[in-house]
Amino acid sequence: MKEMKATHQIKKRKMKDLNEEQRITWNEMIEELKEKNEELEDMKDTISALCVKESQSNHEIHEARLELIKELRDLAGKNSTIRVKRMGALDERPFLEACKERFTGEEATVQADMLCSKWQDNLQDPAWHPFKLLGTGENMTEVVDEEDEKLKALREEWGDDVKNSVKTALEEFNKFNPSGRYIVPELWNFRQGRKATLKEGITEMMYLIKSRKRKYPYDEEAKKKMKELNEKLEEKCSELKEVEIRNTILVIKERRSSEEIEEAREELITGLREISDDRTTIGVKRLGEIDVKPFLNVCNQRFTGDEVYFQFAMLYSKWQHNINDLSWVPFKVLEDEDGSKEFVDEEDEKLMKLRDEWGDEVKNAVKRALEEFNEFNPSDRYSVPTLWNFKQGRKATLKEGITYLLHEIKSLKRKRTE
Repeated sequence: MKEMKATHQIKKRKMKDLNEEQRITWNEMIEELKEKNEELEDMKDTISALCVKESQSNHEIHEARLELIKELRDLAGKNSTIRVKRMGALDERPFLEACKERFTGEEATVQADMLCSKWQDNLQDPAWHPFKLLGTGENMTEVVDEEDEKLKALREEWGDDVKNSVKTALEEFNKFNPSGRYIVPELWNFRQGRKATLKEGITEMMYLIKSRKRKYPYDEEAKKKMKELNEKLEEKCSELKEVEIRNTILVIKERRSSEEIEEAREELITGLREISDDRTTIGVKRLGEIDVKPFLNVCNQRFTGDEVYFQFAMLYSKWQHNINDLSWVPFKVLEDEDGSKEFVDEEDEKLMKLRDEWGDEVKNAVKRALEEFNEFNPSDRYSVPTLWNFKQGRKATLKEGITYLLHEIKSLKRKRTE
């Protein structure tokens, strides 16, 4: 406690000893930060309004896609370029072909149906997670792990075509509906093997309407309905263009705002590093950096003299290296009503061994650092400085950082007048 008070006094004395030029610079920086904060508040209001519009637009686009999916299910033929695809549904053909090689007549069809049904159930089981991470940083991607036990057994028993059908369905789930793992209908461009745009769906509908007009030229009632539908589709095309323009504006404004917020946060982090101490409410925390205190405490209990700091340095360095290692993934996925969430797996072999050897406090310090990585920087796993509200144990807002700086400068002014 005495050391903490001494450190605090040194920090305050350091700020009090600023010369006049430094005080002017400091005040100018505070004023600039206040102006930036006001500008950011205005930007937030603009972005909030645009977000509401974007939400309305996205809802409208979603409704239009659902309507197109509903209509194209019945209208589009098997040879249509744009039609409905059930994402995550197995292609039955490889299963049937494999069964025809082993069974005859109706038996082949029955066996294919049973096998396909079994693997559709496997696909939709969230407990089965046959994926692995490749790459690092922003290039990290999740791909199907072909060395997964179930997939290897399937390939060995039924061949590559059946295994590839399951792999394709897994990739569709992972890309289009990873949290739910249930089949969803989607507009699909079968020629290019990708999700079709709303515009492509509308174009396909208009083509089908015109085709039917030529096929049934004397059906006045049908012509009237098709004309109405055509007008609605053209109206949707026009609305879609407006939505795209609004979204582009939103993206540009959001990017500018994010850049300005990030610059202000970095400036605050730089300033607060110099004046923060152990009693600071708003300060700088390095997320993903293990708390040293539990490690130092346990080493103090087991060693004496210089051996304490030597053993502490070795143990702490080893575990900071461990949590920075992307090949170590001590997490598990749990499902709840809100979808799937990733948690630290306390039954992980390394963590259990750490707890048994060095105790719960050391293990919990490592667990907290892993949780910070997983929440704030999961792809790279290197510690990053951030504004932190130590009182509430969360990231501090830009406003909180500026308010804290203003409080500090007012404290200095009061001390100069005392």
